[in-house]
Amino acid sequence: MKLTKSLFWAFAGLGLFACSNEDVTENNQFPEGNGVVSVKIVTPESLTKAMPTELPDGSGNGPIKVVGDITIELDATVGGTTHTLTQEEIANGATTVKFWNVQNPTKVRVYMNGAPTDGNYSEKSILDYQVVPASIAAYGEAVPTLTSNTEKPVADTDAVKNEGNNPEDANKNYQMYTANVTMQIPVARLEVSGIAHKTHQSPETCEYSELTISGIYLDNIQSVKNNTFGDYKFTGDTKGQGSDAILAYTVTPTDFMAAGAVWPSEEGKVYGFNFYPGTTLAQNPVLKIYFSHAKEATGAEPKSEPRYAMITKYVASGDGAGIVLQAGKVYRITNAILDDKNIIGDEGGNTYYGVTVEVTEATWSVETIDGVWVEQ
Repeated sequence: MKLTKSLFWAFAGLGLFACSNEDVTENNQFPEGNGVVSVKIVTPESLTKAMPTELPDGSGNGPIKVVGDITIELDATVGGTTHTLTQEEIANGATTVKFWNVQNPTKVRVYMNGAPTDGNYSEKSILDYQVVPASIAAYGEAVPTLTSNTEKPVADTDAVKNEGNNPEDANKNYQMYTANVTMQIPVARLEVSGIAHKTHQSPETCEYSELTISGIYLDNIQSVKNNTFGDYKFTGDTKGQGSDAILAYTVTPTDFMAAGAVWPSEEGKVYGFNFYPGTTLAQNPVLKIYFSHAKEATGAEPKSEPRYAMITKYVASGDGAGIVLQAGKVYRITNAILDDKNIIGDEGGNTYYGVTVEVTEATWSVETIDGVWVEQ
């Protein structure tokens, strides 16, 4: 039986090619065309520290690795199944999962840390993903590709885990499939620290004699992915606009005017928000600071309360142009100094008085799942 090489692979890819009995005997292959799908996983690395709202200690601006159990799900006409590598197995060096006795594999899905098994986040509340950076959800999928290579079954090792193999098949050859899956993180992360009142130097005078900080929240965000960007106010604010904020920190009412005071007050801590990002500057979140009490300084204009300050523009280091915050990245604000002119009575988003901040960007590293047929 002779076929051109191109027709052979066209039929093989569709699962329509069957060997003759002579071929089966000679090559020791299954006449049904059974195969093996080998998926190699790049081993995730844990963070040095991973406490809630805490900066990764020592990570600098490099990648922040995601850790957790990884589930690999294979769809196939025969042999489709699921295998989960535990975080402990991964830490011990497990990097490859092989699915044996498979016919016509159609898709490989990989997910971790609560990602939906179909990759659809449209019904997943952003509240479900307010976790430390190392524990964020990730998902990816790919279609396996038939290769010209074959392999015999192998035993489990620290590095290789098997699914669907039978000891009696040890001498049989299996057709190899490969799958390359890149996992994606659905959210961006904004971390802010170093919030403080500007220290006025003579002859400048402060417009406030009293100012109380009580909360920090995100406005202009989606409650679920691909939803409208909501209008939010700090919970309990009777003068603000929109619904109660879903991403917010309540601050114990504190004197914002105190010398040397900074928020968060604990060293190494940040206010961290994971959010579904948009695609335009107008869809960036607006970080707002809520002041429940204000009193003007002697001789200054009267101050209404509550008061607000808002970060409305994010710029990269050394660049004054605004950037669109993107999924899979962490943006760190480490120096948010508020001048009196930035603290206003308008909660509705008066960008003229908004604060522009420089952000330090870090990669939120999603591990690549790379299908290979040879062991690395």
